[in-house]
Amino acid sequence: MGRQLYPDTVGKIPLIWSPIEEQIMRIPNNSIDVMFTMGVLMHLHPSSTWVFNYIKHIIRKYLIIAEEEGGVCEYVFPRNYKTLFENLKLKQIYEEYVEYPNDVDNLGKIKVTYRVFKK
Repeated sequence: MGRQLYPDTVGKIPLIWSPIEEQIMRIPNNSIDVMFTMGVLMHLHPSSTWVFNYIKHIIRKYLIIAEEEGGVCEYVFPRNYKTLFENLKLKQIYEEYVEYPNDVDNLGKIKVTYRVFKK
């Protein structure tokens, strides 16, 4: 969709399309000004939580996340990202909790917490 809506922008942004566990170690420390994830980290299996420490090292300035923190099915793992990233010495500077109607399945509303962390 991004290519269709924002063709000039998407062509200038490096996108990585593979499992994070396979790629994150290849990204140099302090090489990303802003990292944004939306509905990605909540699917990271507990055996791959080492990835969070790598995220801390590759960002230079900000981490922005939009994740469901409660976990409502077998492939969503509940986490408090404020606690998680503050324990890694990132400072949360913004938080907003939003509920959206869920038109996809019968699991209730989609509950997303938006957080911004500063390194």
